[in-house]
Amino acid sequence: MGGAAVQWLRDELGMLSTAAESEVMANATDKDGSGNGGVYFVPAFAGLGAPYWDSSARGLFIGMTRGSTKNHMVRAVLESLAYQVKDV
Repeated sequence: MGGAAVQWLRDELGMLSTAAESEVMANATDKDGSGNGGVYFVPAFAGLGAPYWDSSARGLFIGMTRGSTKNHMVRAVLESLAYQVKDV
């Protein structure tokens, strides 16, 4: 689902021109000191697989504020990939 989440940001939301641009955008939040800005993403477009096996789960962004930017959202998507690997 990781590749699909980045593709979704690019194709459906128009936040990226290329998948590679996601790295630049995510790293921009380090330069301004905001990190992930408290924004997290659950990549459950088709439910959650291992180790949860919850087909009714749905994706979401959480922790957004008025100060959240698309860079925070992109970073949250990339971080969600690492969290999924850690869970498994």
